[in-house]
Amino acid sequence: MRRFGKEDIDAFFDIFSDPEFNTYLPWFPLKNKEEMMPFMEEKYLSKYRQPQSCHYAICLKTDKSRHDLPLFLCRTLAAKK
Repeated sequence: MRRFGKEDIDAFFDIFSDPEFNTYLPWFPLKNKEEMMPFMEEKYLSKYRQPQSCHYAICLKTDKSRHDLPLFLCRTLAAKK
């Protein structure tokens, strides 16, 4: 387990810019990486400043193909292929 960080921006953009993935989410797919950082800050990174937070990535040690992406991102990207 690890915290999400700014280094995850490319992985987050792969997911949150995908129209199919975002079909039933309460926001629209992101159009560019400039939109991604404020989104990550609001939905994930800011949570670590709260007294209680549970926004952690669960990563597979054996999955080297996506450079230690959070497990839910790895699974979603794999399903898209």
